[in-house]
Amino acid sequence: MRNDLEPFAFASLWEFTRLPAAGGADGAAMEDILSATIIVGEPNPLVGAIHDRMPVILMPQDYDRWLDAGTSIDEARAMLRPYDQALMRAYAVSRAVNSVKNDSEELIAPIEDEGTPKPS
Repeated sequence: MRNDLEPFAFASLWEFTRLPAAGGADGAAMEDILSATIIVGEPNPLVGAIHDRMPVILMPQDYDRWLDAGTSIDEARAMLRPYDQALMRAYAVSRAVNSVKNDSEELIAPIEDEGTPKPS
């Protein structure tokens, strides 16, 4: 999470396509498909202690450029870098977060882990 608890944005891509629907006898039936993905990359040292990759978090000053269709591929690629670890903090949470069956605010509550006290 960000140190200042402000929202953040992941670098992501989306695409819309219309394809012939499966089983359409006359070929006229179409199916709309909207898909999206979050871009992952190298972790910063904070996240690297936990995982070998992390979602790319955009810097707030890059949001408009990321969304601008006129941004060049090279400019977009330059935004795909690890987020500054000095702007983040990490803390242990319940292992229940590892199951999609669980969905509650308690999943993001800090817990004590191996003698590490909860953040204040």
